[in-house]
Amino acid sequence: MKLIFINTAYPQECYEQIKTDANGLIQAPVNVFQWAVIDGLERNGIDYTLACTPALPAYPRYKRLYTPQGEMSVDGKIRGHYLSYCDLPAVKQLSERRVLRSYLANWCKENENEDKLIALVYTQNVAQMGAAIDLKNKYPNLIVAPIVTDLINNAMDFASNRGFLKRVQVKLEEKGERKLFPKVDKFILLTAHMAECIPEADGKYIVVEGIAPRGSLIPKEIIRKDNELRTILYTGVLEEYAGINQLIDAFHSTSDTSFRLVICGSGISAKYIKEIAESDSRIIYKGKVDRAEAVQLQSKSTLLINPRIPNGGITKYSFPSKTMEYMTSMTPMIGYHLEGIPKEYYEHMYTPKDLSVEALAECINKTLSLPFETLQNKAITAAEFIAKNKTSKAQVKRILDFLKE
Repeated sequence: MKLIFINTAYPQECYEQIKTDANGLIQAPVNVFQWAVIDGLERNGIDYTLACTPALPAYPRYKRLYTPQGEMSVDGKIRGHYLSYCDLPAVKQLSERRVLRSYLANWCKENENEDKLIALVYTQNVAQMGAAIDLKNKYPNLIVAPIVTDLINNAMDFASNRGFLKRVQVKLEEKGERKLFPKVDKFILLTAHMAECIPEADGKYIVVEGIAPRGSLIPKEIIRKDNELRTILYTGVLEEYAGINQLIDAFHSTSDTSFRLVICGSGISAKYIKEIAESDSRIIYKGKVDRAEAVQLQSKSTLLINPRIPNGGITKYSFPSKTMEYMTSMTPMIGYHLEGIPKEYYEHMYTPKDLSVEALAECINKTLSLPFETLQNKAITAAEFIAKNKTSKAQVKRILDFLKE
């Protein structure tokens, strides 16, 4: 068996240049997840190849007409290539699909005598998934298996995606995915609920809700947080669907002068945050920060929070990567019961008793008032839970065992 991982991660060889050329508009959670998959492939000792078209905003937001190309390495070993494609909005997906199909065709030809060729794809995007499916007729031993991390029809839950052109783009992508799904051999889903929306996945899917990021499970020195100030931190998108407005209202209703709320991110709710912060100096808005600064802030905070509430839509068909990231930070977290998060996670976090602003304020008050040792123990057990069950090696092994069946 040979495996190729078709991905959109940012190669280490040109990450800084990509970040500069994209004016910082890169998809950090997407990159972290894919590198966790790559790390899992490496740790399981499988013979694999990388075919990468980095996820970039369309030209001119990404300032180069063509994306870079070169060898893609992991731990100093060449594992494949990142491929150049035309980044013009009208032809971007077609160009990605073409260069990936050409690369995959060469890989299939080199390995055509193998009993099984596996194309593991991130994610179900038409460009990436379609490139592999295009070759199935010529290579009947090619197994196509996308990792479905989001459902395209949930894109409209984002306020920033509701413009006319974006709606057209989403509809075309959804139509293309529906056309390809019957030709997919196996699915890796983030939640079991996703199968309700992808009938073709029935009887041929596995649920892998997340993978601990590489390097996140290295034992860390616990930074003492039992000082006079008690800080709660949110890092992520600033849109109402994420619960950020409710978090601001809940925190603003608390009165303890030792409490602080630090917000990092960007989005349409930034204006509302700034308005409330003008009347409540305990609220600190830092804007968008890079991952290194976010991780540092997490380690220094008293408490982390994911304020997203269940809405039957995006929360049912997704697993928030923030949950796993927070649980490995050695800082405890508050989070709601979401349909896409397995029950086993909830004993390792604090949860509001209901979905009201008052319940969230009460949870913040109660949790920030706990003894430092209690909070520290909660953080330690959460990190141990992830380290024992959700490592890249363990989660990717589950995927590989499923693909070998």
